[in-house]
Amino acid sequence: MNNERLFLDWSQPALPAFVEELIKRYRSEREVDLSNVIVVFPGRQAGRRFLEILTDKSAGEAIPPRIITVGTLPEFLYLPKFPFASPLTQKLAWAEALKGLQRDQLEVVIPQPPEDYDVDAWLRLGELLRRQHRELAADGLSFSDVAERGQSLESFNETDRWNVLAEVQKRYLQQLDEAGLWDQQTARLFAIKHNECRTDSEIFLVGTVDLNHTLQSMLKQVAEHVHVVIHAPPEESSRFAPLGNLQPGEWNDFTIEIDESQIQVVDGPQEQAEQVALELEACGADFSIDEITVGVPDDRIVPHIERYLAMSGISTNWVIEQTLPQSGPYRLLQCVSSYLEADRTDHFSELIRHPDLSSWISQQDLPDNWLTCWDENVTEHLQRRTQVILGSGRSAKTARQLVSVIGDLLKPFQESSRPLADWVGPLRKFLLQVYGGRDLNPDVQEDRLLLQATQKIHEAALEHGRVPAALEQVVTAQQAIELTLDELRSEFLAAPVDDHAVQLSGWLDLPLDDAPVAILTSMNEGFIPSAVNHDLFLPNRLRTHLGIEDNQRRYARDAYAISVLLHSRKRVKLIAAKRDARKEPLTPSRLLFAASPEKVAHRIVRFFDDHEEDLPTIKTGLSTQREDHDFRIPKPVKMDEPKRSFRVTEFKDYLVSPYRYYLRHVLKLGEVSDSVVELDPAGFGSLIHDVLQGFGQSDETLQTDPVQVSGFLNSQLDQLVNKRYGSDPLFPVHIQVEQIRHRLNIFAQWQTEWVRQGWEIKHTEIGYGKNTTLNLADGSEITLRGRIDRVDYHPKLNEWVIFDYKTSDKAQSPEQTHRYKDEWVDLQLPLYRHLAKPFGVQGKVRLGYITLPRTTPQIRDRIAEWSEDELKEADDVARKIAENIINEEFWVELDKPITWFQEFSGICQDDVFGREAVV
Repeated sequence: MNNERLFLDWSQPALPAFVEELIKRYRSEREVDLSNVIVVFPGRQAGRRFLEILTDKSAGEAIPPRIITVGTLPEFLYLPKFPFASPLTQKLAWAEALKGLQRDQLEVVIPQPPEDYDVDAWLRLGELLRRQHRELAADGLSFSDVAERGQSLESFNETDRWNVLAEVQKRYLQQLDEAGLWDQQTARLFAIKHNECRTDSEIFLVGTVDLNHTLQSMLKQVAEHVHVVIHAPPEESSRFAPLGNLQPGEWNDFTIEIDESQIQVVDGPQEQAEQVALELEACGADFSIDEITVGVPDDRIVPHIERYLAMSGISTNWVIEQTLPQSGPYRLLQCVSSYLEADRTDHFSELIRHPDLSSWISQQDLPDNWLTCWDENVTEHLQRRTQVILGSGRSAKTARQLVSVIGDLLKPFQESSRPLADWVGPLRKFLLQVYGGRDLNPDVQEDRLLLQATQKIHEAALEHGRVPAALEQVVTAQQAIELTLDELRSEFLAAPVDDHAVQLSGWLDLPLDDAPVAILTSMNEGFIPSAVNHDLFLPNRLRTHLGIEDNQRRYARDAYAISVLLHSRKRVKLIAAKRDARKEPLTPSRLLFAASPEKVAHRIVRFFDDHEEDLPTIKTGLSTQREDHDFRIPKPVKMDEPKRSFRVTEFKDYLVSPYRYYLRHVLKLGEVSDSVVELDPAGFGSLIHDVLQGFGQSDETLQTDPVQVSGFLNSQLDQLVNKRYGSDPLFPVHIQVEQIRHRLNIFAQWQTEWVRQGWEIKHTEIGYGKNTTLNLADGSEITLRGRIDRVDYHPKLNEWVIFDYKTSDKAQSPEQTHRYKDEWVDLQLPLYRHLAKPFGVQGKVRLGYITLPRTTPQIRDRIAEWSEDELKEADDVARKIAENIINEEFWVELDKPITWFQEFSGICQDDVFGREAVV
């Protein structure tokens, strides 16, 4: 007996018409009894909408049918004899089947097989074969079928590979048999072969135009109970097979009637979002929000649409509120896995910064500033691993406590390898420790997502305990966590439905949607239709030869879907983009060219023309009447008492930006980060300074042999590096130390030549401990603070030179750094005169740098040539700045933005359009 085919004209949406047909068939005097009916849809969204329409049209008097998707239909048609193997068990079985091959056989499939201990790599291969097996079996094929049929395909040279894969497939099924399990796809084929498909229910297939061969064979065994609902007019019946499948060849030359006004070409994702907003505004007068559906074939642009519409005050419904890999628990386990794998400092820093773990840490017995202490220690010592924490100060002590707390938390994971199922308990315990103390409310979005995520992770972990003993792997905790996460990479957390929001739908859900308005984005090749050209095992040419899903079938499916939209909706807009979310160029969908040659030519020119199409302006939703910002730059707060002590290096900060000077020197704000991967400029310079300080205080200062001086400097450098950074610092530190060593060796040559000229080092690192004052115009005085790197004296000339070591890559002179257009921009060296006087540095005093740049020929002295009048002018500038600071003149708007002091760019709203001031 043949199945029934029911055509519903596509001049109207399918679901309302189908519901009316069901009510007409199954209505009795009292009710509409659909209890013996199974309704099959391509996806869940159509099923939910069908139930809403059924409830409405039957006035609540219908006994609903069983609503399922195509993927679950086969198991309603036969009775499996054994339990099905889980996806993880299947992957493990495939991996074991592969590993069991002889080496020469294995290399036919995989030229470079992984090592036996690399569980992750083998499981990735197992997943790859699982997918190939599932797809082929869905169309009734085995790996040996591919090997046999492929031989009749010209230039097919993969016979040996598929024969070996057939042996792997045989081993895979044998392992499941021995475990008392069944491969689902194979079970279906067994049911077909033995004519076991049965049903007492009436099955209605709705919109299922691309059934695989296996399901078709199963349905043919129960054909008398099958009713195929085809959303198309009867005159198009030749384009459909008996079970409703599209006849791909019948759609190759099918003309798709699209009016030019229905097509809009835009640039990228943001412009697509803007166009959606424009279309919604244009529909506003004639359609309510629940009568509009936005199709999104490329889900990467969903965030763009959601954000843009939210700015317009429009809510959206998207089935995915968050992918599981974006959730807090998933990311936390990723951080744990990374840290367990290598015990690296950067991974530890990432782990403790995870918001959920950070919240847990803050509840432990640690100082409130534990994170700052950790960052300070990382920046100071640049350790590669956390096994030994260097340092003896407050930051080091807190860092050790922090490592200990995390070590206790992760202690169950530190044990040696064990069977996969044995890691379920430690994983559950870890999640309970971090999240168990929270009071979670399912009505709160953040809590709801957290509950969903932890539940899915726990369920995936429990699957490990169901793996047959013969397939169970012995793994580390890190591998167990990665296996759990791998099972969940494609999972998502469902979003609640907002009845007053615009519906965003995937492309495959759109044909059965009944909203009168459809706005379809990403009308581009690769999305509509999608394509498969570079499959590792099944390229498109082989797919066509085998009769499985290929590009022709995909084209037919999408040509039919777009035709349904165009015929059944009152308003349709197709948006094609020129670039994707990664700024890569896109091409228009081939469906746009299923038209007359004249229209094709016009559309090609329209898409590839560089001229931007004129778009109307959105009249509502994105404007604001506010004249103020939500965030204002915080104004300076009055100090408890005037500042009267100044470092000589801080005056230049005030000259750059009085407000940022206030942030740094009055509020003592600064930037601490754990993201350093090498010595920053300050750390690089500090290491050189400390080596040279040790030299300046040694007995080697009068040495005239550069080899002797180099030897001393190198010894000092090695001692300092070992003390400060330990024996295992980050690798870039080793390179930087050698760079410093090279600079010091060149310095030794300059130093010995300088001594031969008659100069000697008199003071090193002086300035602190002696009060130095500077009188102001009102008779008051301020204190100057600082530390002079080096003071040299020439007895015969009776001259002094005050030196500051400069280690920056550019060997600038004092004039370049201190003055700009004849004005003082830095006062450090002139003010050193005052700091040096208490140490007897008087008379003829010169000021300069010893530069140690990257370009070693420029390692030498650079003496300033400032007159006494210029130096007195510098003193006056210092007095004026000090007076401004004492008077708290910090809120000063600048003429133009500054290019440094960037640690405060967020507070000062750098690069923010329309900020209130430039400070």
